[in-house]
Amino acid sequence: MIGLVVAAFVLLIALPAAFLIHDTSADPVFVGLDNLHVPVWAAQSHQDTSDGSRWCVKDCRLRERTWRSVKPAQATDPAYQQALTEAGWRLHRTAGCPTPPTGVYTCWQRDEYVLDLWTRDAACDLSNVAPLPGNTVPPATDPSAPAVPAPTASAPPPTCDGSLVTAKVTERANPNWHP
Repeated sequence: MIGLVVAAFVLLIALPAAFLIHDTSADPVFVGLDNLHVPVWAAQSHQDTSDGSRWCVKDCRLRERTWRSVKPAQATDPAYQQALTEAGWRLHRTAGCPTPPTGVYTCWQRDEYVLDLWTRDAACDLSNVAPLPGNTVPPATDPSAPAVPAPTASAPPPTCDGSLVTAKVTERANPNWHP
C-alpha cells in the first residue's frame, strides 16, 4: 500500500513539478536562438550573457549571444537574416536602430521581443569571444599561432578570417531600449 502511495505521489506531484521547474528555468529567447536554422559554418561556437529580470521586475532582461562564423560578414549576415525571417522575426525599421562604425546592423521584432543583429568581420584578437570548437589553447598562448597584427592610429583594427554575429534581445516594452 505504501508503495502505491509513493508511486502516485511521484507520478502526480513530483514529476509534473520537476517538468514545470525545468520549463520555467529555460529562457525562451535562448531556446529560440538555439533553434535558428543557420548553416554549420555560420555558428561554429557561441557565448551567452544575460542581465536583468526575465519578468521585467526593476530591469527587463537583456540577453546577448555572440556566434563565431568561418565566413566573412558579407556571407554570414544573409544567412542569419534568412534564419530570423524563417523563425517568424520581422525587420523593424526605426530611427533608433543603431549604426555601428563597422559591419551590418539590423533591428528585428517578434511577438513581445525586439532583437538587434550585428554582423561584422572578426577582429584578430578574439580572446574574449567563445573559442573555436576543439581549440583548448587560447590563441594568445599558442606558440604556433600567427602574431596578431597591431592596429594603426589612423586605421580600423585589422580583421582575420571569419566573422562575429551578436544578437541582443529584450522585451519590446523595455524602457531602456532604443525606440
